[in-house]
Amino acid sequence: MGTEVAITDEFTAAMRLVRLPVVLGSEAEREAVAYRMIGDYAVTAHITQHAGTSYVRMCGQLYNRPEHYERLANAITNALAE
Repeated sequence: MGTEVAITDEFTAAMRLVRLPVVLGSEAEREAVAYRMIGDYAVTAHITQHAGTSYVRMCGQLYNRPEHYERLANAITNALAE
């Protein structure tokens, strides 16, 4: 998505917050993006906000493959554009 993660590698395990390219200022905006991702792309991810920045919460597991993360990035990018 062309953004960065919230903290460096040494302070994480499997979970990451990845900054969204836009700020979703309200809970309603974050929920709308999450619902579009579910309804239009069959992708579920939690959208959150901290200190004026919006993030998607990702949890990597051994069974995830690179194409899963690409699918997530595409779903978020498309849902944000709608």
